This record gives sequence, structure tokens and C-alpha cells, in this order.
Amino acid sequence: AQADPARENLCLYGQTDGTWTLEAPPEEVPAEVPEPTLGINFARDGMERKDWLGMVAVHSDAWLMSCAYYRAARLDADDRDEMFTLINRLPTVFEVVSG
Repeated sequence: AQADPARENLCLYGQTDGTWTLEAPPEEVPAEVPEPTLGINFARDGMERKDWLGMVAVHSDAWLMSCAYYRAARLDADDRDEMFTLINRLPTVFEVVSG
């Protein structure tokens, strides 16, 4: 399985076609992108599937928010306010996964 805990630190990547893959992180992450969370595969076998998926969703939410804050640093106050208002209108990944 892709999330084999015996594999090295893995990161969850969303693809442009809507699919997801688990892969090792690149040696260097571009400076314009926050580092993804490593090792989401390690806890998999010690957790219930639903709990593990929730944990992956929370890590994904944290990474998405870090990307948003990173991008927001270059916006003025009004644009930041608009961006976060739009973000808050959407459910989190965790909310979608946990139903």
C-alpha cells in the first residue's frame, strides 16, 4: 500500500487531476511553498482508519493554512481580510473527511 509505515517519511500531494499520491518529499522545497508535514504514514498501522484519516486531514488543513498565511504576507489588510473570509466560507479537509 502507498501508506506503508516501513517507507521513508512520506507526504500527501494533491495532483491537478484531483487524485492524491503519497511520495517522499523533494530534497529542497521551493522557497515559495511552506514545507509539507512529513511522516503521515508512520502512525497508520497503530490507529483506527477513521482516526488516521482524520489526522491526515488535520495535517493537510495545517499545511493549507500555512500556505495561505505565507501568501497573505504580501497582501494589504483589506485583501488579507477578503482572503480569510473566503477561506472561512469553505469546510476544512477535516470537516469533509469526518462528515
